[in-house]
Amino acid sequence: MKLLSKRPTKRPIILIAAFLGAVLLAIIFLPSGPSDSPLTPIADGSASAFGVITGEEYSPETDLDSWNSPPDGRVWSELEDFEKAKLALLNPMFSPIEHLILGTKHTDWSVRWDFVDALGSRGDPRAVPALVERALRDDNPHPRWRSLWALSVIQPSGILAIPLLRESLSSEVPEEVFNGAVALAYFSDTQGLNQLIASLSDPDSFRRWQAVFSFRNLGEESAVPHLARLLDESAETDVSVRSEAVMALGEIGGEGAVSALRAAIRLDSSPNVRWRAAMMYGRLAGPAGQESLQQALAAERDAEVREAIENALAEIASAQVKESAPVNSR
Repeated sequence: MKLLSKRPTKRPIILIAAFLGAVLLAIIFLPSGPSDSPLTPIADGSASAFGVITGEEYSPETDLDSWNSPPDGRVWSELEDFEKAKLALLNPMFSPIEHLILGTKHTDWSVRWDFVDALGSRGDPRAVPALVERALRDDNPHPRWRSLWALSVIQPSGILAIPLLRESLSSEVPEEVFNGAVALAYFSDTQGLNQLIASLSDPDSFRRWQAVFSFRNLGEESAVPHLARLLDESAETDVSVRSEAVMALGEIGGEGAVSALRAAIRLDSSPNVRWRAAMMYGRLAGPAGQESLQQALAAERDAEVREAIENALAEIASAQVKESAPVNSR
């Protein structure tokens, strides 16, 4: 029997690879058809921006309420189309956007979170209305906050989201008004400032925490007196809210913030509040705060708080050394 001297041909393999490559390129570059899902128009004269960015036609008949209930009164999680949504989650970058949007209506908040996250990663502006819906009306904070992240990834400027969020401030539903104010603050928009200030006195501690956190994005000095009031334990008993108020004051700055932080280092009963106050006070006060920090260090018994004070003093000393060094040696 004669052995073959020629190598087996690679032509079938090459042809198969070429075919698979062509299919992949077709999937990537083939334009998708028009969307059948309802898209919310942009109010206040922003319809043209909506059309330019999304390629969709502005429709005055649609609004956020159209997302409240599925067709024929059925439950979203029971729709046959939801099977497509679940499949879309496996490959969100190449799946129809409508299927991903549908998934944000699931009855399980963790599943809604997954679809919101997928829409953010997809980066398609057509998802903005659905994400605004989640940010305003989801009954769980996890999809709500993830929706804000997704909106900021899709459009950091918020050109499509902000007009819709501003509309929520006139809603008759208090929860939507509050969520709208928080969402606007996420984009550094001050339209919900008064609502956030009012929410600092809300009976719900998590709502107070969210309001305080929102001021960190706004950087409004007008909020300092309201935040400083929260460092009085007789006014705010929740440690997490006081801790967040310390961080917000440290980021906003100003004389009022410095004074409130200095007092919190000495007077707050919680070490979690005191060490944060020491850190932020050192950054704001600089060399002028050294004496107060040294006095606080002498009186402090908690190891974590002492470490924070010592670190604040070390940072001030390091900054002074850098400032006094000759320019050529820096």
